[in-house]
Amino acid sequence: MSAITGKIGFAEVAVIRAKWLGGVATLCLCAAAMPAAAKTETGTQTTATAPTTTAPTATAPTATTTATTPITPNARFIEPFRGRNISTFSKDVAPLYKNISTFWSGVDPQFKNISTFWGDLNPYYKNISTFSGVLPDYKTLGTFWNANGSLWSQSMAIWAMIDAGTATAADRTQLAANLNAVVTNARTYWGPAITSRLGGTFQSSFQTPLFAKYGISGTSPAGMVALTPDKRGAFFVDLFDGLNGFTGFDQVDNWMIQSNWSPRLTDVQGRGTGVTIGLVDTRLSAAEADIMARVSYSGGSTAYSNVHGTAVASLMVAAHDGRNIMGIAPDARLAFFNPYDSAASTSWANVGRAIDAVASNGASVINLSLGEPGVAFSPRWDSAFRSSVRANNVVSVIAAGNDGLSQTKNVQWSAAKGISFLVVGSVDSNNVISTFSNRPGNACLLVGGKCNTAAAFGQGGPLRNYFLVAPGENVLASNGQGGVARYSGTSLAAPLVAGTVALLQGRWPWLKNFPLETAQIILRSAKDLGAPGVDPVYGWGLLDVQAAQSPLNFNNLIYYTVRNGVSTPQTVSAVRSSTNRAAWATQGAYISAFEVVGGTSRDFLLPVSPGLVGTKVGSLYFQDFVYNRLVAWASAPAIANVGGHLALSDTGAAAALPVSAGFKLALRSRLMPVGPNERAARNFRAENSLTISDARERFSVTVGQGANTLNTLQSGFGLESDYAPLDGGVNPIAGFASGGAHMRASLAVQPGLRFTIGNSQTRPDSLGSAARSLSDGLERGALDNRGLAAPDGRYGAAARNLQVDYTPRPWLSLSATLTSLLETGGLLGVRSNTLDGLVGGSHTEAFTLGGSIAPAAGLLISASGTRSTSRSRDGGAALRTGRGGLGATAFAFAIAKSGVVRSTDQLRFSFSQPLAVTDGGVELTTLGVIDRETGALGPVTQSLAIQERARLVGEVNYGLPLQHGLGELSLFGRADLRDGARNAQGMASGVRLKLGL
Repeated sequence: MSAITGKIGFAEVAVIRAKWLGGVATLCLCAAAMPAAAKTETGTQTTATAPTTTAPTATAPTATTTATTPITPNARFIEPFRGRNISTFSKDVAPLYKNISTFWSGVDPQFKNISTFWGDLNPYYKNISTFSGVLPDYKTLGTFWNANGSLWSQSMAIWAMIDAGTATAADRTQLAANLNAVVTNARTYWGPAITSRLGGTFQSSFQTPLFAKYGISGTSPAGMVALTPDKRGAFFVDLFDGLNGFTGFDQVDNWMIQSNWSPRLTDVQGRGTGVTIGLVDTRLSAAEADIMARVSYSGGSTAYSNVHGTAVASLMVAAHDGRNIMGIAPDARLAFFNPYDSAASTSWANVGRAIDAVASNGASVINLSLGEPGVAFSPRWDSAFRSSVRANNVVSVIAAGNDGLSQTKNVQWSAAKGISFLVVGSVDSNNVISTFSNRPGNACLLVGGKCNTAAAFGQGGPLRNYFLVAPGENVLASNGQGGVARYSGTSLAAPLVAGTVALLQGRWPWLKNFPLETAQIILRSAKDLGAPGVDPVYGWGLLDVQAAQSPLNFNNLIYYTVRNGVSTPQTVSAVRSSTNRAAWATQGAYISAFEVVGGTSRDFLLPVSPGLVGTKVGSLYFQDFVYNRLVAWASAPAIANVGGHLALSDTGAAAALPVSAGFKLALRSRLMPVGPNERAARNFRAENSLTISDARERFSVTVGQGANTLNTLQSGFGLESDYAPLDGGVNPIAGFASGGAHMRASLAVQPGLRFTIGNSQTRPDSLGSAARSLSDGLERGALDNRGLAAPDGRYGAAARNLQVDYTPRPWLSLSATLTSLLETGGLLGVRSNTLDGLVGGSHTEAFTLGGSIAPAAGLLISASGTRSTSRSRDGGAALRTGRGGLGATAFAFAIAKSGVVRSTDQLRFSFSQPLAVTDGGVELTTLGVIDRETGALGPVTQSLAIQERARLVGEVNYGLPLQHGLGELSLFGRADLRDGARNAQGMASGVRLKLGL
């Protein structure tokens, strides 16, 4: 049996916090010893006989080992500083503290009203003024570290010259002076706080233990000159984190900014209250009182322990108590199980028992930082999950491991039950995959020996569909001895995800019963990294805590405004209107919204005024991050989610309202200008549609009256002009039958594959002689030039569509559409002026292929092509198509880019060839002289070749929100190269400026 390693793989850089021991404060480096059976850097497996270990309490299940090859925690260290220049880190210090006010939501208000920031949870913070005489002024931290960071950077440069043998005696003197200044400045600035907490002087309680750890004899900083390159960076990090531990406030760490988390977010989201996190890991240290206070269940072995379990737990539940570490969900409980025996060994059967043990004791999410070396996801996870009774009731968060490889081995997956698991890799401070982090590669969870790329979540498919990344380098965590240290490894990334799950389930407690939906929220809210879409390196992308706590897509929410306790349904377009939101704010209203996620939903309180932020409705806060996201979304140009991609759109969207369990309803209505022949009677006509669908939108039915564009949308084409029968390049055949009644039914037969059928017809003319004809823009130039087209007369058409949409990858969308068009007394929008011409009308069959690709974030490239063949339905008509019919083509190409000037703007270029007859002809039979000698009359037939000169139409559209959504600047331009166009200008451009009060 292959070995399992606890994927600790993190490097302890420095112990930061002073440790109390018998009233004497000491500072120590507590590097965990390598166990005898630990893995080497290459992941070589070892063998040993594992003894049986029973649980210490009657309530804990037996922890046994049946493997002949032990499963041991991996205690090797990843040294992040060896061979690296620490100046990069020290340069990052200054920006962190220069921007500290932004991260902490404003320094002045925070420290004037500290109890508000910390949620009135700790008397220590309420009485912060008591300690103001000894704690350093937090607002001057930036000044301190800017000055001393510069000294350290200069020192690193001199050290580099010493290593290269180019340093002079003056350089060495300068280095000693710099190092002495750093220590002297620290003594002056931090001395009172250290003395107040530890009882000794700066030198005795902090400096001497720190120097001793790095082999610096005596008390002179000059001894630092001899530090080796790998110890220089570690020393500065030790100094940096150690001193910041005496500010009286928990320390800001890089992972918080990277993963979009702040303690304020945790406070307004409920701090994980009511949620139990399962932890299957090495034994927790009793020295960490705040962590032990969160333990509600402890099972398994007590024979083996190292720092791993405690460090992981601290990132999830450490108290916000001013002693450096902050857990993402500090009020969550811990159900803990140690599967390792005294030989640091366990088995996959024990892993299954551990999952059941913590799940039986309330865990709804479990952190599992263990596995086999050489793979990101062991094939034996399937057996562990199958052996567990409760594995499908929880979200399992698994560390990917630290071998630095991409998985190539497929995994046989039973798929007997939907397992909600997430595999977590690590990224560095620049959001680049860590060199040590394992990656999903192109491995697949095989069901029945096959890889189903469209498998439902939890039922197999590519491993990357279960993968995301989180910060995992130089992460500040507990060292298990009452102090802290910096570690690196995927084991530090996984608990950030598990803690985020706890926040989700604390804010929406019913999500504990929907593990599949919970896992999907985490994945779908991740920030895309690497190749667009879900890729073999980053999976879904980087954990985004704030995005996970926010709506996944504001366009899909069900909206209500609430005023004086009365709820009023609102459409998406109404909420997007800054004028509406301003009016609601003056009325004291706010927005209540609902988001359907799989088989459940989430509710949101959306403030329409920033003044509501921080206040409550019942027990729920209005959150500033949700307000900011609402404004950013509403301020952006209207966009449509077409085929899974976002593109500029004028088709709009409709909010869906629940009508019964599992079903929702959406109503869309608008007024459109009419054609020129109708102006005398009315200027606008109404277009309406009603859609009923199931909650997951697996199927839907739409009926309506008006434009039919929404029935034929293709990925990347969201403007009605894309589908216009005269000027559009995307299936213009269907556009001939628009304006009247239409119906559409859509069914998702499996994830990524959807079938849609539709029917539509032209609008019945109720205005007498004002009929749809050539003068309404339905002429075909070649027929008109030959005098065969009628200037007047009624036109009618009906179309049927069958469309298949296939999304094999999140960044790739394909579609194929068959269109059948029946025209009454017309051909491609043309009526005949010949007696009995085009009697019976015509039948056109068209085939359209479309696709889009998103090669980078915010960029979408789309294309569509149509080929059609038209034939007369009555071969005896005076005017009819030839034997081969008429062949026509159209195509369109578009590029859309968001974030061109601002993050919320959008720019779109499109080029299209409108429908053009490319081959075939018509036959015209008229009465004529058939015998020139006798003058006898009879039918005369002429064959006329019809071929139109293809033209190219180009459009550019740009939308820019102004003043945080109070205004909008829209630009457009169009070039039509058709000569003598009767219904389209050769060139057009325009600008619109809209301001709201």
